[in-house]
Amino acid sequence: MVDFEQARLNMINSQIRPCDVKDPLVLQAILGVPRELYVAPGKEAYAYIDQNVLLSDGADKRFMLQPMVISRMIQALEVAPGDKVLDVACGYGYSSAVMAGIGAEVVALEADEALAEGAREKLSSHKNVSVVTGDLVTGGAKYGPYDAILVNGAVAELPEELLKQLKDGGRLVAIQSEGAVSRVVLHTRSGDAFGRLEIIDASAPILQAFHKDSAFVF
Repeated sequence: MVDFEQARLNMINSQIRPCDVKDPLVLQAILGVPRELYVAPGKEAYAYIDQNVLLSDGADKRFMLQPMVISRMIQALEVAPGDKVLDVACGYGYSSAVMAGIGAEVVALEADEALAEGAREKLSSHKNVSVVTGDLVTGGAKYGPYDAILVNGAVAELPEELLKQLKDGGRLVAIQSEGAVSRVVLHTRSGDAFGRLEIIDASAPILQAFHKDSAFVF
């Protein structure tokens, strides 16, 4: 039988800390979230492997991003207590639980109704998380604007609609696939302008909603 508490400690010490994750708020939140609760039923033993973990094998696949990648993405967002955060393609809600553990108010957005229902159940104890079902590209404008937006997966195109939902000074992070290379990229809003900072190389399947048939490339 897997000792999940020990597996979580091992994940932090052998995967996350060596990937330059130093923010104590992020590390403490990750320590407090049982990652095994946020995978597909029967897949708990895979929760702490150093890989993306398949959550849903439908037409629009969902993955829980590998620990070092999702932790770097959350750290890059500089999520703080009281921030309003949009978690796009939340899956079963792991990253939402981590950011809620930091103290953020999280809108967890999922297009797959079965995953959204699962997320509602798994996140029911987190009073600062609201799970909503809707289109990933159009985001959650009616619940915003946001201090931070996390896109759980890779994008070939980043829609302007999501960037517009950031507050001035707000941050958006996603894995951007550009040819043979994909990287975690942070976008920061300043008025109507957006800065771009590449964080680390990362690999994840492109979310179906964010292939190159969108109207805008940032």
